[in-house]
Amino acid sequence: MKNYILEKSSLTKFDYAKLPDYIKMRNNSLIFFTKTNNFRADPYTGTMLVYDYSFCRFGPKKTDRHTNLIIHFPNITLNDVKKKYFHYYKSRCTFQRDYNCDSQYLTLHLRDGCKFTKQKEIRIYFYFADLMILNDCVLY
Repeated sequence: MKNYILEKSSLTKFDYAKLPDYIKMRNNSLIFFTKTNNFRADPYTGTMLVYDYSFCRFGPKKTDRHTNLIIHFPNITLNDVKKKYFHYYKSRCTFQRDYNCDSQYLTLHLRDGCKFTKQKEIRIYFYFADLMILNDCVLY
């Protein structure tokens, strides 16, 4: 995994020791690779979940994985991901001053936080991927 990250990303160094133990203890990793230039959900999030349930688990929970699920976006930077999040925050967050409150979203937001109003690619990618390799960083 360390060699793959160093060879396939623009990172010049990567501290494998800082990865969580649950990632390091697994002997195998499935790398979902796409050359897209757009950090978006479809079709990548759905495909990623199929790979997760079909090839990475022995049980129904994420903690039942025998294989790491890694997604690799070589043409996307952390800044691209941040732009998606900031766009959501500026236009859809119910606590923004100018937000036109919809009581359904406000109720969900107050009860469960932003997970019901933020964009699905952010929720799904960061919930299901053990590791996300971007052009300029690794997220875990």
